[in-house]
Amino acid sequence: MATVPSPHQFAVGEAVTSTNINTYYSSLQFLLNPPIARLAKSANQTVAAGSFVPITFDVSSIDSYNGHSSGSTKYFAQVQGWYMVAANLQWPNSNVGIRDALIAKNGSSIPESNGTTSNPSNLTPGNPSATILVQLNVNDFIECWGFQNTGGNVSLGLGAISIIWMHV
Repeated sequence: MATVPSPHQFAVGEAVTSTNINTYYSSLQFLLNPPIARLAKSANQTVAAGSFVPITFDVSSIDSYNGHSSGSTKYFAQVQGWYMVAANLQWPNSNVGIRDALIAKNGSSIPESNGTTSNPSNLTPGNPSATILVQLNVNDFIECWGFQNTGGNVSLGLGAISIIWMHV
């Protein structure tokens, strides 16, 4: 697992060495390449009515620290810190029920991330979005959960989640 590099603290009279200078280089390299992931769905997923379901993402356009395995619902933090997480689900057109997307941490929902679309019309698909800043330790995981209550199964087609490291 990666950690956020700490620059060397020079003592009074300490000689500059390549080892000391390289700690600054490592810190800059981390800031230029922080953990970032953009995961998407390319395959339909059946979502039963009435309960939240973890959404499977099978395409990674970027995953700089390899926190996701294709076909998984989970992104595992490889570096501790605060992450901005944003998810969007594209439900099919329907004028029945609601559609929902929320973000979960370690298998528990984060209610503040809930993004509900009520009764999307036949002309406008329901595309709820959920966004939240969340603190993660190494091996904590993030998921996007979908919900619908149309009274039957719904095939969820597209969706995406973005995860960006922001701060220690």
